[in-house]
Amino acid sequence: MVDHASCHHRSPLTSGLKTFRNRVLAALLSCVVLWYLYLAMIVLPAREELRRPAAVDVVHAGMGGNLDGAHRDPPQSGPIREGRANMRIHGDRVSLEVLQAGKTFRVRATFDTGGGRDIVDLGPLFYIETARGCKAYPEVCRLRAADDVGVLTLEGRGWDEDKLRLDFECTCSEDGVSFMVRWAGMVTMRDAPADIVTTPVARVAARVTSEVPLEMRSLLLLDVPLGEGKSSEEGDQPYRAGVVDGSPVVIPERSLFCGLEHPRAKNVVEEGSRRAAGFILHPISDFGYSAAVGKFDPSRGPSSLFRTFSDYIEMIRASPFHSWLHYNTWYDLRYRPCIDAEVGGRDPYCEYSKKFTEDNVNQRISAIATALEEEGVHLDGVLLDDGWDDWDTLWGVDKKAFPSGDLSKVAKKAQEEHNVKLGVWMSPFGGYQEASRRRVLHGLKMGYEVDMERRTFTLAGKKYSKVFSDQALMFVENDNVVFFKFDGIAGGQFSKGADKYAGEVDSLFKLILDIRRRGKGSIVWINLTIGTWPSPYWLIYGDSIWKDGYDVGLAGWGNRRDMHITERDASVYQNVVQRGLLMPIANLMLHGILQSRANEAGYLLQDSIADIKSFKTEVLTYFFSGVGLQELYIQPEELTKEHWKILADGVRFHGKFQSILRQVQWIGGDPERGQLYGWATSNDTDGVFGMRNPGTFSRKARASLRHMWGISGNSSWRLTSLFDTPQLPPQFATVSLDDEITLSADALSFVAFHATRVADNNSNNQS
Repeated sequence: MVDHASCHHRSPLTSGLKTFRNRVLAALLSCVVLWYLYLAMIVLPAREELRRPAAVDVVHAGMGGNLDGAHRDPPQSGPIREGRANMRIHGDRVSLEVLQAGKTFRVRATFDTGGGRDIVDLGPLFYIETARGCKAYPEVCRLRAADDVGVLTLEGRGWDEDKLRLDFECTCSEDGVSFMVRWAGMVTMRDAPADIVTTPVARVAARVTSEVPLEMRSLLLLDVPLGEGKSSEEGDQPYRAGVVDGSPVVIPERSLFCGLEHPRAKNVVEEGSRRAAGFILHPISDFGYSAAVGKFDPSRGPSSLFRTFSDYIEMIRASPFHSWLHYNTWYDLRYRPCIDAEVGGRDPYCEYSKKFTEDNVNQRISAIATALEEEGVHLDGVLLDDGWDDWDTLWGVDKKAFPSGDLSKVAKKAQEEHNVKLGVWMSPFGGYQEASRRRVLHGLKMGYEVDMERRTFTLAGKKYSKVFSDQALMFVENDNVVFFKFDGIAGGQFSKGADKYAGEVDSLFKLILDIRRRGKGSIVWINLTIGTWPSPYWLIYGDSIWKDGYDVGLAGWGNRRDMHITERDASVYQNVVQRGLLMPIANLMLHGILQSRANEAGYLLQDSIADIKSFKTEVLTYFFSGVGLQELYIQPEELTKEHWKILADGVRFHGKFQSILRQVQWIGGDPERGQLYGWATSNDTDGVFGMRNPGTFSRKARASLRHMWGISGNSSWRLTSLFDTPQLPPQFATVSLDDEITLSADALSFVAFHATRVADNNSNNQS
């Protein structure tokens, strides 16, 4: 009840203050209640569950699609009779054959992987539409004698020597041109050497050649009928494994994956016609395009799709998965350490950078290589990042920094003294900030093509593409460069595909193929940064792609290095794990280990540069993520003996478990939301798993090995701690795949474990 009399005697001011005070108290009480709810429900749950992200979270975001413009009027094949004997090849649990009825050709694969034979119709050999509307497919082209010219420049490894080969001559009255279509089919080799990873796959390829310019609208290489679609189970429905271009299609009901192998590919499930197709828009002439279908075994556990697909990626990628430990100059040496024209004004930490000179490069290589050698670790290379170049030329070497006008002396000295190999940064865009402005201005005067919307160069321009390519190839042939970082292509950050920049992507791929051919096996790494998206097919050409996001950013809690770790890993989760289901995360560029006072690194790490604990967490989580591109953005004078030891421990861990880290998978949730997360991987005898707590309170999680690894069977495993992780309670010393393990992690800490298989409780176990 309200006492109206007492209220009547208060002045308006007193009453207002009382009301204000009550509102403030109510607001504070609400904040306290909400804070406790936050602690109880989000930050401090009694136990969290740690497992791989469910595929269904990603799957149906991108399962739709259509074949608009790719195959509008599919040719009808009619009855099919078996082809001649030389039109069939056999490989490891897979065969491929071309079936011919008159002028109609279709291709089919047969898998025999233990669960019975599965015959997969891949559709017509090819279907091409030119820019002027001409449609070309085998029925309207003339079969010619096949020559010995290879269809694919780089096939990869693990393919049988026997190939199917057919050549067709096609004439388009609309275009007034004739062109050749060289077609090939291949299968996984039988009895592959132990050092070559294989899995049953059938693959087809086509290369279009023409003596006159030919503009194509689309090329279709894969057209798989999906049947009647009777399954009512949502998990059995075909889907596209990602929301970006170049995501493969998965057909769970038949345990198949398929797709055209290109990051620009449109691999789609068309529900109306019940088929899965792989095509590409705006293909270019004299370039080999390929598509494949593979089979996985779901009885081997939930991760069988990812594991089988990653084995297939090993077969088609430019070079087998490996590591490349190198020093990157970016947060150490600069063209001009302090540049007034930087965005946002002068960089207050630029004074910690050193001038980019030949002497400084040599000194840094020697200091870092020597320090690592003392810890028993070898530095593989050095990457001369942005700053070696003369901004007023098109990719000429800065003669003030390198008096000879080339990089051969640096390469020779590094090789002779420390067996360190040389790499260079080049930007198809033309660079960034002042460097870009000056270089583009110079290029415009010389008539080189510029994209005025982006205000950058474009590799789609013939003149610019030639000068850029000539310089890169000169580095390979004259300066012993074996490593490239190509920074800035297509649509830049957070792209889903190339869209209108298709010509730039294909031009870059042609350059990469030339580099690998000229290098004659010496090229060790090609890193593709700004402008990529999480399609696994980038790995046919490059060895790593950018994670997207900041070079160095902040998210979450803790000191600045803790927040940098959280932002780094959140970028992987949000930009890769959630957008490209089958992209192997060990093949990302994460922007390396930071220990520098210069530029952005200095700004972000000033409060934690001497903090050994957070540095150790950064290093161990970096290598535990499986990363093959191992970058050191460091200034050697900022590392103590303990820093070098931690680095060496991380490198050795990766080297010991590299064979399984290539298949490492994300477990847990979103670091930026404070959720527990980490990485896990295993093979038949060994496994590892690690968990980071990005929050400011101690946390617990429950997990089983089966949930983290996604394998089948009924085996037992012995668990031991890695690094300085506390030992698990005795009841978890040996566990089965299904035993629930309780993991504890202090605030902002990382815990990691090694599992060794000790018993098989099921004679028919597979893992």
